[in-house]
Amino acid sequence: MKALRHLQILWLALFIFFNVTTLRAQSTNDSPQLKTGADYFNAANALYKQNKILEAVAYYEKALRLSGGNSDIKYNLKLATKSAPELQKFNNAKSFYQSIFVPLAKTGLTFWICIVFVISSIAFTLSYFKSVRSGGSKLFVAIFGSIHLLFFILCLGCLFAKSTSEAVIYAPAFPALRSGPGTTFTEVEKLPVGLVVNPTGNTKEDWIQIQVTKDSTGWIEKKDVLEL
Repeated sequence: MKALRHLQILWLALFIFFNVTTLRAQSTNDSPQLKTGADYFNAANALYKQNKILEAVAYYEKALRLSGGNSDIKYNLKLATKSAPELQKFNNAKSFYQSIFVPLAKTGLTFWICIVFVISSIAFTLSYFKSVRSGGSKLFVAIFGSIHLLFFILCLGCLFAKSTSEAVIYAPAFPALRSGPGTTFTEVEKLPVGLVVNPTGNTKEDWIQIQVTKDSTGWIEKKDVLEL
């Protein structure tokens, strides 16, 4: 049982550490008139009505992060994204970590996933020892162990994803992703407004390095991204 208590303390420490590391300064691209999730949501709705779909997607993404996963924002974002085929090419090429763990971690469910993992750890340990002593069903223990392993993977993935930065492309036109920090470097591809990307932490003057998909990393001007 000492090992179990040590495991619980370790996971609690990891949870606190990765939550602290996600505290970031707001991007200079944030509009001073738009501060709350409701502000961005209303602005996104206005853009959508003007048929500015990609710009609306960008603001819905920002509103969703600020609101902690509001269901109305999720619905509108899904509706707008379906109307933006330009985004599908990039979203389909993202890694499993980018498309599953990072969005899940940003919804605020990480705490509850880890709580379920700790509870399942205790329950699995108790059921295992009970099964060993009484000669009970090994199938039940195997199923319980599989569920426990699933929550372990979800918890660990979300904890690491909590510290992964997110930004959304927001520019007057499709900005260029370049191979280096400057206009003299090769243009890799054009990025659509509304596309969620992951800053790597590398910056140089007015440029920031981002990961777009699992196979695509490059540099873009800071003014063309809105931090989420």
